Amino acid sequence: MNSQFTEPKPQRAQNSISPGRLHVESEQSLYSVVEFPKYDAEIAGFFNSTHGKSQWLSGDKFTGESTQRVEIKKGWTAPLGHFSSDVEVFVLSGSLRNGGFLLRNLTYSYIPSGIVTGPWEATEDTVLLFMPDKKAEFVTSSYAHLEQIAENACYHKNTQLSDRMSQYIPTKEINSMPWQQTTFLPAGSARKSLFTCEKTGRATWILGLVPMWIEGNFLAGHPTTEE
Repeated sequence: MNSQFTEPKPQRAQNSISPGRLHVESEQSLYSVVEFPKYDAEIAGFFNSTHGKSQWLSGDKFTGESTQRVEIKKGWTAPLGHFSSDVEVFVLSGSLRNGGFLLRNLTYSYIPSGIVTGPWEATEDTVLLFMPDKKAEFVTSSYAHLEQIAENACYHKNTQLSDRMSQYIPTKEINSMPWQQTTFLPAGSARKSLFTCEKTGRATWILGLVPMWIEGNFLAGHPTTEE
C-alpha cells in the first residue's frame, strides 16, 4: 500500500509492458491528499511552473496516464491548441475559460485528442483534477498564426472534421444533472454520469451517498483500475 504517488515525470520504458497504476490510498481522510508532494505543473505548451503546481494522485509511470490535482493561479493563460491525448478536467474550485466556455466550481470537461481548444484563462485561483489518458502535450504551433479567439477553435477544420467531435464535452455542470440509480449500486447511493467510452466501457461519474451509508459486510473485487 502506498500513501503517496511520487513520480511526477513519467517516461515510457524501453521494451516494457505497463503494469498499470500503482495502488494508492490516502491515510486518514480525503483531506490528506492536500499533503501529497507538490511539483511544478508541466504540460508542454499548457501548464508551467510560473502559474501552477501539480500533485500526482495516481498514475501509470510508463504511459503517463494520470490523475493530477493542479493548482493554477489567477492570470494563467494558454493559447489555441490541441492535446496529444484525451484529457478530462474537473474543476474543484475557482473558474477558468476555454474559449467561450466557462468551467467553474464542480464543472467537468472531456477533450478528445486533436480537438482545438482555447484560448485558456484562469479568471481566479483555481483547483482542478487534470486527467490525461497518456503523457500529454498541448500542441500550439499549428494555430499560432491565427487570431487568438474562441471562434478559431470552434470552427477550425481540425475540430469540425474530427471523428471525435461528437465525444467532445466542453462543459458539464454537475449541479444541473439528476441523480441516477443503477442495478449494481447498493441502496442509498446514486451517481451522476459524466462520460462513458463506448469502445472500452471506461467511465467517469460522481458517486453520492446518504448519511451513515454502509456498503455491506462483504469482500468485493473489481477487474479494472478504479479511483
